[in-house]
Formats: sequence, C-alpha cells, structure tokens
Amino acid sequence: MTLPLLADPQQAIWLVPTEAFKRRSHAERDTSAWRFETSDPERVYRHHVERDLRLAEHYRRALREHGLPWLEVDGSLRVDELVDAVAARFARWL
Repeated sequence: MTLPLLADPQQAIWLVPTEAFKRRSHAERDTSAWRFETSDPERVYRHHVERDLRLAEHYRRALREHGLPWLEVDGSLRVDELVDAVAARFARWL
C-alpha cells in the first residue's frame, strides 16, 4: 500500500466495515434500478456485495500489516458517535 498524499500516516484513519454490517447495509438498499440494467439482478447484487467484502478485507489486512490507524464499523455506533471517535483521533490537529 502506498501512501503518496500523507506526510504522516497518523494523520489519516480508515473506516472499514465488518462483513455483517456490509451485508446489512446492502440489504437495506433499493436495488430496483438494477432490474432495468440486467436480466439477473440477484447475481449482480451478490457480486456487488462480494466485491465490497473483498475490498474491505484487503484494506483490513494492509492496514494491519502497515500499522496504520483504522476503525472497524459494525453499526453499533450512531453516526454522531462515529464522528466523535474520528474527531478524537484528530483532536491534537483540530
């Protein structure tokens, strides 16, 4: 993982969804628009979810490997609580 735009990797944080959260958030989405674009919207939906899960796992591994800061998002925090957690991470720069 390259970090070309970061002077200090500690000045960033990544939000990475858990598998359960990602599946739940996808299930709550309106996928009716996909029905006009494909003859198999369920397959498209499954591939879309699986792609997102693979991407999240890729980032999770890379962030651990490089010791970079990240928060796992599992839906247990309200949006304002998540914002507070991120703000606390950057408190010394705010």
